[in-house]
Amino acid sequence: MAQQYLSELSRRQRARLGTEVLAVYALYERCGAAELLAAMELAQAQGAFGAAYLGALVSAPVPEPPPPAAWLVLPDEIPSQREIDRELSAYEAYVWALDVQHDLDHDQELVLNGEVRR
Repeated sequence: MAQQYLSELSRRQRARLGTEVLAVYALYERCGAAELLAAMELAQAQGAFGAAYLGALVSAPVPEPPPPAAWLVLPDEIPSQREIDRELSAYEAYVWALDVQHDLDHDQELVLNGEVRR
């Protein structure tokens, strides 16, 4: 893994190769081979080649797994969906309509139960 990662690193970071290799070696001294190899594997899987990426991966805290989801317990007296659903016509009382008669005036009209109110 290290050979593959460093080979790709040298191809992508040719202008900064000396600095990159020294930084990778410093990470090796700081955290050891196992952690650095694991970081190289993660970084390579993401296409991230550079000592900065490896440094972020080895110093990143391991996230704790989320707590298990709590299931919602519903009481037995819940209405069915059929009892909850309404016809769309039940909402017609709340519809605002614009006055489309451009010759008369440009006021808005409220249509409530079939009655036009200004």
